[in-house]
Amino acid sequence: MNHKRRIIRLPKAEEDLINIWQFSAEKWGEAKADEYLDDINLAVMAVAANPEQFPLSSEIGPTVRIVVCNSHILLTRTDDDTATLIRVLHQRMQITSETTDL
Repeated sequence: MNHKRRIIRLPKAEEDLINIWQFSAEKWGEAKADEYLDDINLAVMAVAANPEQFPLSSEIGPTVRIVVCNSHILLTRTDDDTATLIRVLHQRMQITSETTDL
């Protein structure tokens, strides 16, 4: 059964998104920053719709799914009712328990 999951963004993910938008707006302009965040939001919606299409990462956490979106890695978790955006990290960042807050 395929039903719509509610999307939740944890506070650290919200902070990540704000920082990404600000950096992008300064470097490429507000329109491009908006487009970039739209891409991230579309990726999270894809996880919410079909989480099994995205790999689990046992190194980070047994229920964490990894999504690559442009230059960023989205850390997500899903259950029957929700899709949670945990963090949005640049691909160059080393992903550790400190950076993921898991």
